[in-house]
Amino acid sequence: DIVAGLSAEEGQPVSYQNIQAGDVIVYPGHVAICVGNGTIVEAQSTRAGITEGRSVNCHTILAIRRLV
Repeated sequence: DIVAGLSAEEGQPVSYQNIQAGDVIVYPGHVAICVGNGTIVEAQSTRAGITEGRSVNCHTILAIRRLV
């Protein structure tokens, strides 16, 4: 996925311990945005649409990036 590939290289790397609202979480073939309290907002699927509230750990995390 082009978006996931680009997001893994953009901005500044962030450790899991320092994740903040607004950070981009890159998963295999997927990206989401942290909204705080360990949850994300994402375009989950065409059926579910845009969702909020899943755990940051819902998939294997490849990278966390802070776009500045």
